[in-house]
Amino acid sequence: MITEEEVVNKLSVLDSTGQYDQLLYEVEDYLKENPDFGLLYVFKGNALREKGDLDGALTAYRWAIMYDPNDVVARTNYASVLYTLKDYVGALNAADAAVLMDPDFPDPYLICGNVLSLLGFPEQAMYSYHRALTFDPENIVLGSYVAELYSKQEEPEEAFNLLMQLLKIYPKNNALQLQMAATLAFFMQNGVPLKKVMEFIQQWQKEFSGHQIVSDVAPILSSKQMNYTPLTTERLSAAFDAIGYSYDDANQDEAITFINMLENALMPIYANQNDLTALDIGCGTGLGALALRGYTSNGKLVGVDVSKTLLEQAESKNVYSQLENEEVLSWIDRQAEPFDILVASSSLPFFKDLDVAFSKFNRVLKEDGMFFFSIRRNTLNDDDVVLYPPFSYIFSESYVRYALKKNGFEIVSIQSMQDGLEEVIHDKKYFYVVKKIKK
Repeated sequence: MITEEEVVNKLSVLDSTGQYDQLLYEVEDYLKENPDFGLLYVFKGNALREKGDLDGALTAYRWAIMYDPNDVVARTNYASVLYTLKDYVGALNAADAAVLMDPDFPDPYLICGNVLSLLGFPEQAMYSYHRALTFDPENIVLGSYVAELYSKQEEPEEAFNLLMQLLKIYPKNNALQLQMAATLAFFMQNGVPLKKVMEFIQQWQKEFSGHQIVSDVAPILSSKQMNYTPLTTERLSAAFDAIGYSYDDANQDEAITFINMLENALMPIYANQNDLTALDIGCGTGLGALALRGYTSNGKLVGVDVSKTLLEQAESKNVYSQLENEEVLSWIDRQAEPFDILVASSSLPFFKDLDVAFSKFNRVLKEDGMFFFSIRRNTLNDDDVVLYPPFSYIFSESYVRYALKKNGFEIVSIQSMQDGLEEVIHDKKYFYVVKKIKK
């Protein structure tokens, strides 16, 4: 007879390798014999969450907590689902309960930090993130995010020191080195005393002189080129290759919001159509395209991205008819056939010149074609374009409107992706629906 330990080990393998249909089947089978084995409900909740049944996942986690009130993982996962469902108060309460049960477990601190950041309590959020880092100091995703928040909250010393701490652990990580480069450029352009920035640059250069990004970027920054941007196509490709396998986990909440908004925008326009052609600009791992597959099942769905690592994951989702590993504007220049739909989820922040990008997008879109995108808005200052950590641009509302109008697009709708919550950072994100104007 199989022991409980053997059952848990078997289910853990299925969970960790993403075999969620099989995991759910096995859990239901074991529950027939052990309906009061609380950990089985945790696995069930994990499978249902990954399959998109969030209400079912919540119910499963509640059963797990009922059978074992001290199960910190069940409470943490329960909080995570509540956070995804935007029940922020419930998520915070559940995460706090998990912290009280096991103060050394880092995951609930992350949920607390996310909620507190969204609700506009930056100091409390940073405390939660730092507690998580205390127990998981080598967590590169968390550490780089906290450094990003420090930059956005105008605390350059803390941002620089944290990035240096991470780089000493991961000196060859291209994404981290590029984040440092973009952060230093941001400091130069946005009021951090130049003497202090030069000290940062010298320290960074001295410590990591052998890294290609450092040897390329540091001398240019040291020459005080205030408007220099380190974001070349080659560097972005290297950065996203470095973070590719953690990209979905790090961007899941944002991706779910975009998918939901895209689905709601597509339905009234293209109801009952399945033969459309669509281009996913900077497709990444393909999360945004999940909303398009029903509309392009008998048509064509093309994804273009500079990162081979991200495209490998996009291919595994089986939603694209064609994937291209190339800089998207160069790829568009060679295309003759226009598309019905263009989609850009989180990719426009890597195009500094929206005027040029929108001009090319217009050429590859059919008359009356639709363009759906998300973009971060600059409320930091009056500039049209600002380089913003970790490595992207934010844009003024007036500049986005100008570039769209100039290049033959009409705005249909704009919707906040933060649900109106006040944030302490200066890069609020918006979902745009625009239409190509007939000539």
